[in-house]
Amino acid sequence: MLIFFSLSVFLHVFLLVSTQFTLWPEMVVYPYLMNNGFILYKDILNPYQPILSYALAFFSKFFGYDPQPYKLLTICLILLTDLLIFVIAFKLFKSKKNAVFSTLLFVAFSIPFGANGLWHDLVQTPLILLSIFSFGKFLKTQKNNYFFWTFLFLTLAFFIKQQVIWFIFWLLIYSALKYKQKLINILLGNIHAFIPFILLMGFFTYIFLIKDAFNEYIFWTFTFPYFKASSLPGYILFPAKRQIFILLILTAAIIPYLSKRKKSWFIFGSFFSLLPFAYPRFDYFHLVPALGVWSLIVGKSASQFKSKIGFLTILLTISLLSAYGIRFYFSNWTTETRFFESNIYELSVNLKSIAKNNSDLIFIQNGPDQLYPLADIIPSKPWGTQFPWYMELDDTQNKIIKGLENERVKYILSRNYDKGEKYDLGAYKPEALSSFIENKYKPYIQFSSNLILEKIDEN
Repeated sequence: MLIFFSLSVFLHVFLLVSTQFTLWPEMVVYPYLMNNGFILYKDILNPYQPILSYALAFFSKFFGYDPQPYKLLTICLILLTDLLIFVIAFKLFKSKKNAVFSTLLFVAFSIPFGANGLWHDLVQTPLILLSIFSFGKFLKTQKNNYFFWTFLFLTLAFFIKQQVIWFIFWLLIYSALKYKQKLINILLGNIHAFIPFILLMGFFTYIFLIKDAFNEYIFWTFTFPYFKASSLPGYILFPAKRQIFILLILTAAIIPYLSKRKKSWFIFGSFFSLLPFAYPRFDYFHLVPALGVWSLIVGKSASQFKSKIGFLTILLTISLLSAYGIRFYFSNWTTETRFFESNIYELSVNLKSIAKNNSDLIFIQNGPDQLYPLADIIPSKPWGTQFPWYMELDDTQNKIIKGLENERVKYILSRNYDKGEKYDLGAYKPEALSSFIENKYKPYIQFSSNLILEKIDEN
């Protein structure tokens, strides 16, 4: 069976290097700006917890900002997930056959679900799988050290991206139901498990206090995602009908696993508690942690086929998912990195020659933001990707305009707005900021049909 696992890993590597890798611009822009004196949350509008941004800022000091090192890092994270799925499936179900089935399922469907792209959810996936394994050990042995390890992994995951809080709630609620205790008693009985959270929260509190950015840290990582964001225009994006159908297929495939055994309900509930990772802006890559748990469940079911109904259910759902996956592979069979195509590199060379010695600030209006690290150019402070849920927040646009004025930004690289609804990405036009640029800057160089470099009008 180890041979089959090794073959699965080789297959996964082949598929990963052959299909399009997505390097989300934030994964290089945030670290680049941080390495050039920008303070997270104060100078960079960022609604995510800081661990990943700091880790990538450190990573980029050694490997730069081109996609290849980030692609290698992503592949390593995915292969670590493969290994964890194999080991956890074997430990949970005591069967190498189950472990191989689970791994093959993740290998086959992880890429169509967006795993071949560096984002917070992918980085969290190994930690979530480890927490499930540790919590399973806690349920079996009731040893508090397993409870500690569970919440250590989840604490690290939380300080990568906050949506893991839904999974934490599930574990606590399940504990209370299983042991028929009040939740407060469980928390008090395992108070040591929350020491890592207290220490990390204290560490980041200290870091952002000395950077004079503590209020901004609290706002962007707690107030904004939990209380503000859902009311802002354009923020919520529900799944399309086709995507809902895929979710129903995923759910149908795990139903045959359900039984009266409490362990089956724990893993089943874990899968459902990971689905809200895709809220409030649905996309498949947010479901990578859920897909890891799904692979554990369906691998167990597929390796046994205890009933004809279960067999037919799994066969049908996997066939439908395979149809989706094959279509995805055919349309994404390329080695070019998304957001870092050849035309972006050509444009970066031109911009770099204009901003001599990095002394001239260039502000990019309506993207592509990945040009900042590629062209080695700097915007004014504060800076944020021009999403409507950032730009329509309080006086964000006025702060950016003030930064443009105070730092005397010489150039604006403007991309034409797409046609679409008012708050659609690419079509959204921040009115105050756009009006300021139109009044203060004039056309300078036309790079393409939809990209123009504008220069400040000094008259």
